Amino acid sequence: MDKSVTENHVNENESMTFVQLAMALADDYESVYVIDTDDDSYVEYAAAGEYKELTRRSEGDDFYADTVRNCNLIVYPDDRQKFLESFRKENVMAALDCGRSFTLNYRLIK
Repeated sequence: MDKSVTENHVNENESMTFVQLAMALADDYESVYVIDTDDDSYVEYAAAGEYKELTRRSEGDDFYADTVRNCNLIVYPDDRQKFLESFRKENVMAALDCGRSFTLNYRLIK
């Protein structure tokens, strides 16, 4: 088999696995964020439509700064302090370094 075909096949399988994982997460969460840990840029995905297809909701250059800025707009007032204390880069990275995911439950303002 041609090496380029094999590499494409592997990349397609990896992409399919990522898409399936992201769709499963998006079904349980309001949003799923993919963050570049080198520069903190990010893309936010959400499940939308009848078939819960992943759609790109937003993106930015500094996930952690945007999160702090948006906290007062979207997080329920009683949850803000815990949210801001928990949602720091060092906490997220510590969880990921241990092989865990970082999940934080909080209420949104409607």
